[in-house]
Amino acid sequence: MFFNRHAFNDRTGLPSWFFDDETKHNKPNLPVTKDAIRVLRERMKALNARPIKKIAEAKARKKMRAVKRLAKLQKKTEAVAEGKDMTEREKAEVIAKMVNKTAKTNKRQVKVVVARGTNKGNKGRPKGVKGRYKVSGCVFREFSLLLYNVQSMNTTLPCFCSDGRCENEERSSCSEKSRKNKGGHEAVC
Repeated sequence: MFFNRHAFNDRTGLPSWFFDDETKHNKPNLPVTKDAIRVLRERMKALNARPIKKIAEAKARKKMRAVKRLAKLQKKTEAVAEGKDMTEREKAEVIAKMVNKTAKTNKRQVKVVVARGTNKGNKGRPKGVKGRYKVSGCVFREFSLLLYNVQSMNTTLPCFCSDGRCENEERSSCSEKSRKNKGGHEAVC
C-alpha cells in the first residue's frame, strides 16, 4: 500500500464548501512537453539578457555627460580658432591642450586598508579613510606586495601550493599561471 495525501481520503462529515474548494484547487499537474519547456526557458533567457534598469540609467547619464562635455569643448575650440590674437601654432597647441584635458578621466583610486590596529574586527568604514576603500587582511597584503615585487623584478614566483610541493616540474610556468590568476595559485596547481 502507498502512503500519500490520498491514502486516507475520508470524506464523511465534511461540509460542501470544502468539496467545492477541493475541486477548484486540487487538480493534478498536466504533463508538459519538452518544446514548451524550451520555449519558456528561451523567454526567461531573453528577460535575463536585458540590462538592469539602474545600470542602463547610469550608462545613459554617463553618455549625456560626455555629450555635454564635447559640446562645451566644441564651443571653446571655435572661440579659440576664431580669435585673432594668437598664431595658428599657438591655437593648435591650446586646442590640443583642451582636448587632452577633457579626455582625461578621473578614475577613482581604491584605497586598500589593512585590517589591523583600530580597524581590526571593525565593521563599517575604517577611521581616517575617505572615498572608496577595500579592507584586506595582513596575509593578503604580504602576498600582494610579494606579487608586486616579483612582477617589477620580472622573476619567478615560489610555489605556494597547500602541501608545499607542486606537481608541476617547471616552477616558472606555474608562477606565470598564478600571476595571471592574480594570486589564485592553489586553484592552478
